[in-house]
Amino acid sequence: MSWTQWNLGGKLMIISACVALLSSLLPWYRWEWGHFTGTDYGYAFLLPRLAVFIYPVWCILSNQKMHFVAGFAFYAIGLLLSFEFMVEWGSGGNAGLGWLCYFLGVLGMGGGIGVLYEQEKRSKANVPSGN
Repeated sequence: MSWTQWNLGGKLMIISACVALLSSLLPWYRWEWGHFTGTDYGYAFLLPRLAVFIYPVWCILSNQKMHFVAGFAFYAIGLLLSFEFMVEWGSGGNAGLGWLCYFLGVLGMGGGIGVLYEQEKRSKANVPSGN
């Protein structure tokens, strides 16, 4: 599928995944001597945070129907990972731009899943019963 064939929810999820991927190159934690980017923390830190985008993006790219419970579960896991970082490392205003980009990417993914869910609900309501 191409960009023009995707609906708003699909486009929002793809953009959100790109923003989250970009966040790995930005500083997640800063202090007076420097900062750590997402890749500085290592793959054990970064891979679980990016893995929450795999299922929604795969559904969009392969034109598969998304199971919305699974999509919202990945969204919830992304939020938990984001809040876990903020509570553990970001207190005192030390969270960097990378964390913010990741958080916005997760919120965008949730918004895209919500838009897809509403569109599917509307399309089911508009389908005649066949009687």
